[in-house]
Order: sequence, then structure tokens, then C-alpha cells
Amino acid sequence: MKINIYEKFIKQNKITDLHIFLTFNCNKKCKFCYQKNYSKNTLNINKLKYYLEEFKKINFIPNKIIFNGGEPSLLKDKFFDYLNLINEYYPTIYKSINTNFTANIEFYNKIIINGINNISINAIDLNYNKLKKIIKNRLATYRLNYVVESDSNIKKIFKLCYNKKISLTICNNFINEEKVDITTLLKLDNAIKTQFFLYEKYLLKDYVFFTCSFNKMGRTNSFSILPNGGYTNKFEIIRQGK
Repeated sequence: MKINIYEKFIKQNKITDLHIFLTFNCNKKCKFCYQKNYSKNTLNINKLKYYLEEFKKINFIPNKIIFNGGEPSLLKDKFFDYLNLINEYYPTIYKSINTNFTANIEFYNKIIINGINNISINAIDLNYNKLKKIIKNRLATYRLNYVVESDSNIKKIFKLCYNKKISLTICNNFINEEKVDITTLLKLDNAIKTQFFLYEKYLLKDYVFFTCSFNKMGRTNSFSILPNGGYTNKFEIIRQGK
């Protein structure tokens, strides 16, 4: 009996999740980003369908499906072609998107209506009023990874996440310079878990902005489909952004 190469890969690497990198193209060049390059390749939707058919043959059902980039929202209406296809094969599986939150509110409301369960926002120059509007849509959950460049918004954002029970990670490279009143924030932190990371720490160790687990060999627990149509579970390949 011929062994399905994807079944073998999934079993050997203890794959539990599916990550779909629609593109590595991005409209931001954030200094915390793990990507080394920003290829404008876009995943061929027929290639995605091919993988889904293969998964169906081996009865692979991921615990969760995450749309990644680059910035997935740059695909605009085309994004929904991918989302609808995923919904055909996995209508009840938890689905999330990683985004820099630069798309308009209509886009985020629409992806929620069409089956996205969680929006993970990785942002520096975060628009507080925009965040406040989008989280009114309680059909989804939200996770905010906020890189603090100044303290103009931080207290408002913290209190908003506190009140709405939104998971918040504050990433900051000047905590020791006391530009943000950390003590005040920690006193508020009794309803949500807030973590503080130095840039060097999460770039080299924690990988806060890539939501999956790593083993000692730098491999993840995710089957990652790349924009060029290939697949991997190695973080270093994903970092190449090609």
C-alpha cells in the first residue's frame, strides 16, 4: 500500500494545526517581524484545494486554522475565496487571522461574519478608536500583541482590553527606560494575563508573533502552506519570506 507523504509528514512531526501563508507581501516593515523577505507571491487557490483534498483522504482534521502573512488583508476580496474554500472542508474548525490591523473595519467585520473566530492583531501604530469599534463585534475573540513605541495609547488600550477581557501582550524595548508606567499597569492586571517581552527575547526565543509551538530543532506543530505552494513545519523556512 502506497504511503501518503502528507500523512507520514503529519504523523512524524506530530502536526496539530494548519497555517496558511497566503502571501509574504506586507504594507508594513515592522522591526519586530520575523520575516527576512517580503515576496509578493500569492498562494494559488487550486494548490490550497489540492492540499485540502489530500487532507481529506487521510482524515486530517486540524485543531485550528490560522491565516498568516505577510499581511492577509492585502488580498482584499480575494481573501474570501480562500476562506470560503476552507469553510467547505472545515466548517466547524476554529479559524484565526494574524493581521497588522491596517485594513478597514468593514473587512474585519466581514471576515467575522464569514467564519473567522479570532483576530490576532500585531501592531505598533495602533488606532485606538478603530480597535474600540471592531471589538464591539462579539462574534469573534481578539488577541492584541502591541509593540509600544510611545505611551500615548497604552493606558487606554490596556483598560479597554481589561474591560473587554481581551488577551493582551505588551511588547516593549524601553521598559527599563521607564517611558511607560509599568507599575500602574501591573496593578490593573488582575483580569487578563499581560506579558512583557524585550525585542531580543521574543525574536530569539519566544516568537510571540508566530502562534504555534516549537521544539528544540526549530520545528513547529503546524503544517504550514507557503505562498509558493510548498509546505513546511520549519520556522526558519517561513522566516525567509519567499
